[in-house]
Amino acid sequence: MLIAVSGGCDSTVLAHVLAVLRKPWDLHLTFVYVHHGLRREADTEAVFVRGFAADAGADFRLCRIDVRSASEAGGRSVQDVARRLRYEALEHLRKELKADIILTAHHADDQAETLLARFLRGSGVAGLSGIRPQMEHVFRPFLNVSRAEIETYARQQGIAWMHDTSNDSDAYDRNRLRHHVIPAVRSYAGAAWPGVMVDSARLFQALDAFLAHHVDRLAGECLEEQHDAVVLAVQPLKGYFEFEQLSLLRHALTRLRGSEGMFDEVFSLKHLIDAKPGKRAVLRGGVIAFRESSRIIIRMPATEVEPQCVIPDGRFRHGTAVCTIERCDRAAVRMHRDPAEEYIDLTRTGEKLLLRAWMSEDVFTPLGFGSEKRVGAFLADSGIPLHQRVRIPVLAGGGGIVWVCGVRLDEHARIRDDSTDIARIHYSISSDAL
Repeated sequence: MLIAVSGGCDSTVLAHVLAVLRKPWDLHLTFVYVHHGLRREADTEAVFVRGFAADAGADFRLCRIDVRSASEAGGRSVQDVARRLRYEALEHLRKELKADIILTAHHADDQAETLLARFLRGSGVAGLSGIRPQMEHVFRPFLNVSRAEIETYARQQGIAWMHDTSNDSDAYDRNRLRHHVIPAVRSYAGAAWPGVMVDSARLFQALDAFLAHHVDRLAGECLEEQHDAVVLAVQPLKGYFEFEQLSLLRHALTRLRGSEGMFDEVFSLKHLIDAKPGKRAVLRGGVIAFRESSRIIIRMPATEVEPQCVIPDGRFRHGTAVCTIERCDRAAVRMHRDPAEEYIDLTRTGEKLLLRAWMSEDVFTPLGFGSEKRVGAFLADSGIPLHQRVRIPVLAGGGGIVWVCGVRLDEHARIRDDSTDIARIHYSISSDAL
């Protein structure tokens, strides 16, 4: 188990509880301190957690993330970026150590504050589901436990903890809510109010799961994916309840670009259901939706990326993608299951290749399939979301598609027993595009 330990009361108590259970439950514990590079006292907290781990018989890891640079580069809030990078660092470490799960110390007051904050800024069912008890490998065992109970336990056990001074500042939205709004709520609803909010979150989580299944079924009736667009049939849409319509439109945006639509975007799309053909809506990120006679088409903005000539040995870019090609001896060829790296027979593919966007008419013979398939259909059948597959380039030569980059090699390009002119090709997404 990896335990995210900041040195604060909540995570220190979680670490203490697991340390008590370590021997009876035969646990291997690693306490992880994520250093955000934002506060001077973080170094002192890391030392504290290291010492606590040593006393508890647990391993210790320090993860450093550069939140400020990522926030400035991406234009996102420091808190949002810190949260994303923190979980990415924990998951990376989990894979490195082959740990089973990650534990965090989110508790009932965190859940209550999250629901209240989302309600105040506007949220649907998914948002009001709050913090999930489990998301993939992350578990939150304290989510039904109040902050007061945690602090009482800490005092009873004589557990020391560190105080995070950033919690005292009103610079962050969550702190302003905690300092100025929560006291008024508590005086009105009583000290038990976090438990009530936790119960509400559980109901919304159950409702969200039900609705997700229902919307998936409706999408099968009226939604179709194309090369760079999703298409909704208007006639079935008109027969649905308004909530079903709004949910489907939001679902369509998620399928297209990987992120849910904001309220104003979804309502703009809803107007197209009863609009005349030719009407359109412009959404965030340059996404365009327009009404045709019997359907609504939501299309990604055109991303014109010039094709790149690719020859051994070199490194070439296509948008956010990076493709390298280098000659190698047959002895260097290694068989593996990583689709990001392949070996090709240059005698059959030719040495002058083209790195370009795939087109709707492109076909190839996927290695191991024995018959031709359209590139777009193969990517869809592989389960790759539309917003990702429209950005996947292909490597093409005189004999057709050589490689759907990072996905599948074409049959004609594979290494054979008589292959002598061999190149290693590799595909990745450049780090500065993440």
